[in-house]
Amino acid sequence: ASELVDEEQELRARIALPGFDAKDIQVSAMPDALIIQADAAHTHEEKKGNVCFCEFSQKKVFRRFDLPASIDVDKVKASLDKGILVVTAPKTVTKPMTVGA
Repeated sequence: ASELVDEEQELRARIALPGFDAKDIQVSAMPDALIIQADAAHTHEEKKGNVCFCEFSQKKVFRRFDLPASIDVDKVKASLDKGILVVTAPKTVTKPMTVGA
């Protein structure tokens, strides 16, 4: 599940990534797109006993969000809280062109 919200001065993406830790997630920003990649593998940490049954598996996520406006890639921020990744990306400011005399 995900959403992309276009606000006046920034774009905000929210992506549901349950079961991923922040260290498992990579956010890449380009002027016209955000790319979210997440990769997590399950390992058996118990040293005693044999695992008789396990439905945990490797998880991978790849999402590309094409953006409706250009962003400042140096000011993109991301945070993960309760399985929801929030990426905020300030829009670039375009100055009006002036006509020289």
